[in-house]
Amino acid sequence: MSSLFAFIKQQVPIVQEVGRYVRLRSAGSYLKGSCIFHKETDASFTVSPDKGIFYCFGCHATGDVISFIARAENIGPLEAAKHLIETHGLKVPEEILRSSGSHGKGSEERASYFAVHKYVADWAHAQLRSHAGAYEYVRSRGISEGSIDQYAIGYFPSSPRAVQQLLQGAVRDGILAKDLIEAGIFYDNTKSSQLKSPFEDRILFPITDALGRVCGFGGRIFVPNDERAKYYNSKESPFFQKGSLLFGYTNAKKSMQERKAVFLVEGYTDCVLMAQFGYTNTVATLGTACTAEHLQLLARSVERVFVMYDGDAAGRKATLRLAQLCWQFNIELLVISLPFKVDPAAYLARTGTLAAVLPKAEDIFTFFVAATTEEFAQKSLAEKMRIIEDIIEVMVRVTDMVKREILLQQLSGAVGIPLGVLRLRLQEQAGVLFGEQGGQRSSSVGALHQEPMAGPEHDSVEAQVIGAYVHGLQHGVPLTVPEEVRLVMSDRARRCLAVAEEVARLGGDAALFVDAFLQRSAADDVAWLSALLITHGKAPADGAFAMLLQRLLQHSWKEEVGLVRARLTEAAAQGDQDTVEKLLLTFTQLKEKIQKRGSVLWQKK
Repeated sequence: MSSLFAFIKQQVPIVQEVGRYVRLRSAGSYLKGSCIFHKETDASFTVSPDKGIFYCFGCHATGDVISFIARAENIGPLEAAKHLIETHGLKVPEEILRSSGSHGKGSEERASYFAVHKYVADWAHAQLRSHAGAYEYVRSRGISEGSIDQYAIGYFPSSPRAVQQLLQGAVRDGILAKDLIEAGIFYDNTKSSQLKSPFEDRILFPITDALGRVCGFGGRIFVPNDERAKYYNSKESPFFQKGSLLFGYTNAKKSMQERKAVFLVEGYTDCVLMAQFGYTNTVATLGTACTAEHLQLLARSVERVFVMYDGDAAGRKATLRLAQLCWQFNIELLVISLPFKVDPAAYLARTGTLAAVLPKAEDIFTFFVAATTEEFAQKSLAEKMRIIEDIIEVMVRVTDMVKREILLQQLSGAVGIPLGVLRLRLQEQAGVLFGEQGGQRSSSVGALHQEPMAGPEHDSVEAQVIGAYVHGLQHGVPLTVPEEVRLVMSDRARRCLAVAEEVARLGGDAALFVDAFLQRSAADDVAWLSALLITHGKAPADGAFAMLLQRLLQHSWKEEVGLVRARLTEAAAQGDQDTVEKLLLTFTQLKEKIQKRGSVLWQKK
């Protein structure tokens, strides 16, 4: 696998790929921009073209071009590698494909799955306009010709002739009937010679994964008196999991990143019509509740999610579930309330715009408190207790102290319970959820569940030495770090120098030197190393490296001298003359050692 990854990293510049997601600007030897992996206002995300790595000083995300794509698209490293191969049209040598296992059974199964779904999507899309009833239904819902093509909306006919045409065309593309059955397009029916599909007589909405590959379908009935379920989604598989996929994600992705916001709706038609009316940053769940995986996917591209579910009891219930999930992610959820029993498609068909409801969008926690406490006075005591506990359990996870206080005040007003009592219950609940130390909470409610990571020591002289040393080895200009200097360095620094020297002895392409260095480094060192390589990983000016080494020694000597002086002072105060004489001798020897040491510590090998 490593040879495949190495080949890709040699062919795909990290700046070019990261630039598709992050607006980068030059900052000396590296580039910087806003991180897409966490919410921030500062440009703490950095990329080093020379080292082929990225690092965020805010959330400490780090890696190479493959790990960046894997994280940005929520896929595995191999999937990210394949995506880069397809995107850039790379011709991977056969021996690398064989050695990486990319020709294995799993790879063939994956390729077959996506090929089948792409073929069926194209076939069904072509069928739509040749079947008047299906086409007229789609157009009657207000869906334009452009939207039909943009979302590849199709129709799956039920006639034996159409099915035969599908099979014949599939064979020409190397797709067999068993492939269609295994993909769930047809039933596995051994009792009948005629293949039947659960998508028959349904409008077909192709669903794509994060990389834009068709991985499943949502089928909707439209024929009058059809008593089947209104919607039918593809069966679950390793490549199609409703809890992590969003309809329209591929179409909306660019708009989401530009606007830093997304509209979340329930239905396929809602999503299509929202985009048609100009709200191109719209996605829809696949007939299921919004999950943590959905929010995690959206949080990489947006800062705000406008929840726009149907204005009925089910839509409200789904929105309330979101309030219990969203605290885990650094995004703001806002609820747009529609009139009762009106969905987004119907609302836009009537008004043509969201101008009247968009400004009224309210924070999901405010919505949660208001909706949950409706008709509170009429509830039984047990119901009142349950409602308050449910709200407190959600509220305790709100990290913003001001927002939490406002919500407490709203809750107090809605249920008629004194603010102090609710605040005390909130503190008690926080102790249950996050634990207490010594009878007291160890930090504020918002910080209890997430300890901040220590920042990398990228400004230290030691870090500068390592950065310059690795850069020299990478470009064939090795520098010398004398043993005397190594002795005063930290264990981590000496460990990193040894790994860099090992990689240099192995030889190889300079472009992959840093990649090999980081792969061989201890896992706990990688983030620290990535930060210092981006900040300090450049060739030192003439004499600068020797000065860095001298500064390291001077720092060590100062510590030694300071320690001896402190012990001298203590021994003198205690009248311990023997110890004073010994320490004076040590002090004299230390001064001689410092004076004998020359200032030229750096030379090329």
